[in-house]
Amino acid sequence: DMTLGTVVNPEILNVSLGVDIDVLMNSGWNWMSFNVYTEDMALNNMLSSLDDNAEYIKSQSGYADYYAGFGWFGTLGDMDNLSMYKLRMGAADNIVLTGMPVDLESTIFNLSSGWNWIAYAPQFDLDINTALVNIPDGNAEYVKSQAGYADYYSGFGWFGTLSDMQPFLGYLLRVNTDTQFTYSLGDGLARYDSYDYESNTHDVFDVNMHDYEHNGTMTVALYDNGERIQSSDYLLAAFDESGDCVGHTQSTAFPFDGGNTIFPLMVYGNEDGVGLTFKAYQLSTGQYHEIDQRLSFTHDMTLGDGFDPVVMNLAAEPTEFSIGNPYPNPFNPVVNFDVEITNESYVTAKIYNISGQEVATIHDGMLSAKNHQMRWMADSYASGVYFIKVIIDNNPATHKKIVLLK
Repeated sequence: DMTLGTVVNPEILNVSLGVDIDVLMNSGWNWMSFNVYTEDMALNNMLSSLDDNAEYIKSQSGYADYYAGFGWFGTLGDMDNLSMYKLRMGAADNIVLTGMPVDLESTIFNLSSGWNWIAYAPQFDLDINTALVNIPDGNAEYVKSQAGYADYYSGFGWFGTLSDMQPFLGYLLRVNTDTQFTYSLGDGLARYDSYDYESNTHDVFDVNMHDYEHNGTMTVALYDNGERIQSSDYLLAAFDESGDCVGHTQSTAFPFDGGNTIFPLMVYGNEDGVGLTFKAYQLSTGQYHEIDQRLSFTHDMTLGDGFDPVVMNLAAEPTEFSIGNPYPNPFNPVVNFDVEITNESYVTAKIYNISGQEVATIHDGMLSAKNHQMRWMADSYASGVYFIKVIIDNNPATHKKIVLLK
C-alpha cells in the first residue's frame, strides 16, 4: 500500500537509454571508432572485454601498448567519439560494453587541413553523400575506410568504392582547408551509385586487409594496344615483392565523364617503398595479362581520380625468359648463373638455405631485355646446400640447387 510522490512533488525516475555494443575485432589491424560514450572513457574500461587478445592501439596523436596482467599504457589514455583508432589484435575478439549514444548536433568535428582520423557518430549506416553533406562543397577531397575509398567531385558528390559509412568503423578524411562539420541524417546531394565493392569481389585473388597497417589507392584507366579498355571483363590486381596479392578490383563506369571505365584499386602494405607490380585478369578467358607499369607503395597515397586516372598498359607480349644452370656447381666461393629476358621486367633473385630461410639477395629490381649474368659471393657463408630462387614479374622462374664446398 505504499504511495510515493504527489502531483506537486512526484517521485523522479531516471530512464537509461544505453546502447549495448558487441562488435568483432579481427585478428590483425582494425580501423575502429565508437558512437557511444560511457562515464569512463579510459582504454582499460572501453576495451576491457578484449583481455589479452589486444596488443596495440594508436590514434592520430597517441598510442598505447597492452601489457598482460597490467593493462594499457602509453601516450593514449582515453578514447573519444571524434577519433578513429587503429587497433591491432593478436587474436579475434569482441568489444562488449553498454554506452549512451552520442548526440550528433553537439558532436562537432574540427578538421585540420590535410589528413584527419575521424570516428563515425551516427547509430546506423548512411550513404556517404548524406553523412558528409554538412561539409561545405569543395572543402573535402577524399575519404577512405580500411576497405574502400571515395573522391569528392565538386557539384557531383562522393564517388568510389566506399558508398556507405557504418558504425564502429574508422575513416581517414582529407580536407584542403580547416573545416567544422557534424554528421547529418538528412538528404545528401543528388548522387550517383558508387561502385559496389562487396558484390564485385572475386575468388581469383585473396587479400586479408587485417594483415596490413596501411593502405593507399589509385584510380586506373587500363589500355590495350593504345585503346582504353571499356569492358567489365577485367580485374586489376597489385602484387608486392614477395608475389603476394595486395589489392584487386573490377572495372566500373565513372558516371561524371560519360561512363568511361575506371579501376578503383586499393592496395595494402606495412612498409613504404615496397615495389608493386600489376596484372590484369580476364574473366571470360581466365588469362592473366602482364602490365608494364611499376610503382612503390606509400601509405595513404592517392593516385589519380575519375577525371585524371593513372594510365596503365597491358604488356605488348608475354615476357619470355631463360635461366641458365649455376656454374661452377659445387662452388667456392663464387657461383654464377645467367638470366635472359625478352622484355624489361622486375626480377628478384635470392638465396635460401636448406631450411628455407632467405640468406642473401642477388638482385631485386628492374632489368632490361637482354642476357644478364648474376653472381653470388659466398665467402662469409658456411659450407652446405643452398637454393637460388628467381622470380620474374611475380612469376616464379626457377628454383635451382647449389652446393658450397670450402
